[in-house]
Amino acid sequence: MTTKTVKSSSILTAFAALTITLPLAGCANFSFQKRAVEASPQAPIQRATMVTTEMDQICNLNNEQLAQIQEINLKCAEKCDRDLQNTKLSPEQRERTVLRNWNLKNVKYQSVLTPKQYIAWHNRSDDMFSQANNVAIRPQKQHNASAADTVTATN
Repeated sequence: MTTKTVKSSSILTAFAALTITLPLAGCANFSFQKRAVEASPQAPIQRATMVTTEMDQICNLNNEQLAQIQEINLKCAEKCDRDLQNTKLSPEQRERTVLRNWNLKNVKYQSVLTPKQYIAWHNRSDDMFSQANNVAIRPQKQHNASAADTVTATN
């Protein structure tokens, strides 16, 4: 029996790709998210372009907004990649920095989008995030529940 070791950096890189595109995870049975993961880590510009394209479809961005949103998404993707490659940080610290980058990106969106556009994007991303979150969490809850049942049954 051979065992495969998975480097934590590859897991964190995949996490960064998911974090950048997580609000889009509900699109077409995760195909959008899957494309983003396949584009990672070599091409932050591809991940940024996918998010920008999705935002344009939802918010009908004008050319100036499109350029600004692309720049925000690209900077976030590049920063997440740099943070994930920083070996001085623990895995938990890397995860926190990626989430902080994600939140800062959303704050920057507010300065570029009109209130109506931001609400449309926010509602759509919340819907997709909750769909992805439910799918991602479900196996963990089942595992914990069965472990709790086992502990209870043995006591």
